[in-house]
Amino acid sequence: MHGFRKDERGARFGIRAVAVAALSIAPSLLVPLTADARTLAVEIEAVETPVGRLEDVAVELSWPAGADAGDLSLLAARVRAPGLGYAYENLRWSCRLTRTGGTANEAGGFACNGEVAAAGTRSGRLQLAYDGEGLDARLARGEARAHVRIGEARAIPVELQSLPADWLAPLLAGVWPEATLTGGQLDARLSVDPGHERGTRVEGTIAAHRLGVDTRDGRVATADLSAAGRLDLLLADRTELSTTLKLRGGELLAGALYAALPPSPVDLELRVAGGEGRWKIQQMHWRDGTVLALQAQAELDLQGQDWLRSAQVRADSADLAQANARYLGSLLGTLGLADVELAGALAMEFTIQDGRPVVLSAEPGQARIRDGQGRFAFEDLSGSLQWTRGGPAREGSLSWGSAALHGIALGAANLPLRSERGELALAAPAMIAVLGGELALQQLRWTPGFAEADTGTRAELALQLEGAELAALSRALDWPEFTGTLDARIPAARYRDGVLAFDGDLVVRVFDGTVTVGSLTMERPFGVAPTLAGDVALSNLDLEPMTAVFGFGTITGRLDGRIGAMRLVDWAPVAFDAALRTNKAAGEKRRISQRAVRDLSNVGGAGIAGGLQAGVLNVFDTFPYDAIGLSCRLENNVCRMGGLEAHGAGYLIVRGRGLPRITVIGHQRTVDWPVLVDRLQAATGGQAPVVR
Repeated sequence: MHGFRKDERGARFGIRAVAVAALSIAPSLLVPLTADARTLAVEIEAVETPVGRLEDVAVELSWPAGADAGDLSLLAARVRAPGLGYAYENLRWSCRLTRTGGTANEAGGFACNGEVAAAGTRSGRLQLAYDGEGLDARLARGEARAHVRIGEARAIPVELQSLPADWLAPLLAGVWPEATLTGGQLDARLSVDPGHERGTRVEGTIAAHRLGVDTRDGRVATADLSAAGRLDLLLADRTELSTTLKLRGGELLAGALYAALPPSPVDLELRVAGGEGRWKIQQMHWRDGTVLALQAQAELDLQGQDWLRSAQVRADSADLAQANARYLGSLLGTLGLADVELAGALAMEFTIQDGRPVVLSAEPGQARIRDGQGRFAFEDLSGSLQWTRGGPAREGSLSWGSAALHGIALGAANLPLRSERGELALAAPAMIAVLGGELALQQLRWTPGFAEADTGTRAELALQLEGAELAALSRALDWPEFTGTLDARIPAARYRDGVLAFDGDLVVRVFDGTVTVGSLTMERPFGVAPTLAGDVALSNLDLEPMTAVFGFGTITGRLDGRIGAMRLVDWAPVAFDAALRTNKAAGEKRRISQRAVRDLSNVGGAGIAGGLQAGVLNVFDTFPYDAIGLSCRLENNVCRMGGLEAHGAGYLIVRGRGLPRITVIGHQRTVDWPVLVDRLQAATGGQAPVVR
């Protein structure tokens, strides 16, 4: 945001305090202006006051003989109040001066009321009254009111009412140069001591209404914030601020944290000290009922890239649902978890040194976490998650009553954990029930990106899955109900630089055969548009139950195949090289139904040739075959089709044998992928897994 420019902000507090103090010379002008006096002009090189300094001052007083009042004008070329941050050029004040007491030979008191302004500022109305013991100044502009009393006491009382917040911009600039006041009003009863032994001290009560603040880099901002409480401010080479406030409503931004404050009061106690962009939060307490209690100490460098240099923070919430709505949503959004639903309780602590976390502790209490996109869910989450980069190792554990990953239910689990040197690891193997089988989590290691400079998040895991029911998996993923079991052994899976790579193969035992997935890698598995790559091998699958599940007519026999160089983006296929072909297993009958012939013909854009006319096809229910083969190489959303072998301009899909003999030939070599998907869904009656 733009910085403050002194000639545009109209900070009337500085005008009031300095101009009023300068007019303490007025009583001495009244004594010689007796019956025979008409006009008196005085030029003064400089006037020093408890608040500031006026330079090149010109005062002119016109008092007609025998009159009850005169006209006073004051011009100061420069006005400086360095303790408060105010500076003006060409201060002008004109008023009607009247006596309020005294005699012809003794000045007594006076009062003067008139317009006051400085270069680049809007005018206000300044009323000045001197009673022989002190000077009262009242400034008004619109609804704004300000009252100052300068007497023999060192401290100057200041009362502000409906004061536009930007009037205090110079004062803020001295404390926080990077910030700008963008709106709001202030009420205050303050005591300003410009002669304090350590600088200028301001203390008293304040109330801010719909306050707006913004910094040039946009990292800190408030909007429509209301606050009331006490303030103790010392303006010096090292600024010190102590305040106790009740905040109501409005919005607050601090880095990645965005808070929408409630109308109910939030208590804030704050003690800070520093200057020139480097600040130390000596103590901070934030209390929002049961929603959030926070204690913090920190060192900030607001001019640096890593502005949080060190910190010790503890936060407790007994109402995570409200804490998520008010405080956590933006932080979770930066982690790709903008739609997460939270409930239950959570206590957290963390320590930062030299801009990097060294300790992190999280203790959920019967918490619930549900991802709005259905990627994960945990119920009754409890335990103590401990992570450390330095110092002794820390032990902890994490347990849940139930969980789900991408709709796949997981049973209750307890994970013993240990952390040291920036790594969080599974301290002992853990068993988790899943899909009627059992998942053995044998190894888990996680090193977050913030643990080491210039490195990303790293993770390793090893697991083994046995006896998972494919029927349960099919129901969870809304697939046709496959039968069989899923077994897998992953000796090592490594995540680094946004890529998850698997060692070993994922083996699925289905349709009395096996499906093996190898060379599996994922890019951005937890981010936007995840990418999956790998190779799939099919071995000796029984075609009869397989075609029954997919509603693809009936084919008996065994199937082998491969899907090489497979690549999915956001779970949609963008490339692969697939080839499926029946094998000649001994003793296996190889027959194909009339419907399967038609479905294969439709998928390949094929025609029927070689032995029967289309009309005769309806006479027979099944046909013997020698071999079936179909291939597709997907690139640029186009599938290049093939079969058992070339056949003229087409390709052979079904080679018949015996009688009645059937042959299916594909004629379309290239097919748009969406068209092919539509054909597959039509052939299976919509029973195939939906490819998106």
